[in-house]
Amino acid sequence: MTRKAWCYVDKLRATLIIISLSLLVGQSTQAREFTASPACGGAITGGAGAFCQVTPEAYYSTLYEIAVCTSDPMASSTLDLSTCSVVWENSAGVEVNPVALMSGSETLAGTVNRPPDGTYGYMVAIVDPALGTKFSITIEGSAGTDGTYYSTATLYRNAPLMTTNAADYAKSTDVMKNFSATGGTCDPQLDADVGEGGTMSAYLVNDAYQITSTSKRIDYEEGGGDPSQYPFYSITCDGATKIVSVQKMLNDGITISHKTASLNLALKVTGSAGLALDQDGDGDPDHSFPGPWMGVLSTTEVQ
Repeated sequence: MTRKAWCYVDKLRATLIIISLSLLVGQSTQAREFTASPACGGAITGGAGAFCQVTPEAYYSTLYEIAVCTSDPMASSTLDLSTCSVVWENSAGVEVNPVALMSGSETLAGTVNRPPDGTYGYMVAIVDPALGTKFSITIEGSAGTDGTYYSTATLYRNAPLMTTNAADYAKSTDVMKNFSATGGTCDPQLDADVGEGGTMSAYLVNDAYQITSTSKRIDYEEGGGDPSQYPFYSITCDGATKIVSVQKMLNDGITISHKTASLNLALKVTGSAGLALDQDGDGDPDHSFPGPWMGVLSTTEVQ
């Protein structure tokens, strides 16, 4: 496909997975709200800048830590785990492919801890800002080129391209450095209603787990021709190295008791973790992005 005109992309980020974690028994920001997109099928509707969502063939996310909390650990501008119990951690990070786990479960490599008995209304996850996705969609009835489009590893102006060439089908990777809908300034926070999972807020943080709100401009060369004819830059949140995702669970969260044998975490990707962007409004996709993720916690009790 030809490379098409670029405008700042409203990168809807965050996912779906199913993993099992076995337990040992015995600042002020202007947050953007995530808006779901229509399911992919036929032509992409909505004009230039419209997305559609699909369940990807694969999705890649690296997790570092998962904890449950009795109060919001991001009530201030810095992560505060004083009311939290870390249930799983791996300082090196573990990459998971949620889609591969949809037919089963997996125990993550790392340190697993049993939280003290009690009720926890919040879940927090620390993840890497680099997310990957791989998917294809079939387009019919567009004003552009119909056919099957594939995600690729090729970037154009920092955005992964989609193509009709099946030989280029590959994982596309996107590094989240700004949640802004317009890209004109740093917005380090993204809020979403995740249905059965409650509400979720994702924060871009630095190595000290402080929210990063300082804008940084990065200039790019076009790679051919006169760069002055194709100026391109992006605005990132300076120093962002991790994403902290905080979920306020419904129904007062989960309760851990002496009968709790395991804590199960389902991270959802179905229908949402692949995002296709129609950049110019002709109904076919130009770019692919990983979509947002959310988790659902449940417990297994012994009788």
